[in-house]
This record gives sequence, C-alpha cells and structure tokens, in this order.
Amino acid sequence: MTNFLRLKEASPRISRESLILLAVCIVDILLTIGLLRSGLAREANPVMRHALQNGVGAFCLSKIVPLLALVFVAEWYKKRNPKFVKRSLQIAALAYTMIYLIALISVNISIF
Repeated sequence: MTNFLRLKEASPRISRESLILLAVCIVDILLTIGLLRSGLAREANPVMRHALQNGVGAFCLSKIVPLLALVFVAEWYKKRNPKFVKRSLQIAALAYTMIYLIALISVNISIF
C-alpha cells in the first residue's frame, strides 16, 4: 500500500491554481469574442487588436500560447518551490481578472 501512495504522490498533476489561471484566460477569450461580435466592446490591447485583425484563431493562439508556456514553467518549478509557485499563480489569476475587468469597463464605458 505504501508503494501505491508514493506512486500517486509522484504522479504529475496540474495544480488548481494553474487550472484557474487557464480558466480565466479561456473566459477572457470567449467573453471578448462574444462582446466584439455583438458590438458591445472593442479590444483595448493594441497587440491583441492586431492579432484579432489576423483572425479569431490568431487572437486565441496569441492569448493562450504564452499562458501555456507560463503554466508549463510554473508546473515544472513547483517541485522546487511549491509555495512560491502557488502564491504566484494565485496573484497572476487575480491580477489577470482585475486588469481584464478594469480594461473592459474603462475602455468600453462610452459604448454604453
């Protein structure tokens, strides 16, 4: 039974914080695309606006690929410093959400 427990502890598992950060990004993508298509918002970030001009696929990739790289590095590093990684990912998810909401409201308030 002890070998089973050791094997289970050693198995790679993505952290809840990484999943939350990825979920925030996916919600950002879906909400942004929905609001843009309905004409209720405009893209505030000039880099993302340029990506969007190249299509929805380019926009999605330019949002998700850097985040996947960050999550990959965080998950790799959490073996060395799990508390730091956990706190960093929590702060990143909170910052991402806050920046998104502030930008959404401040840039698009004149539309309403």
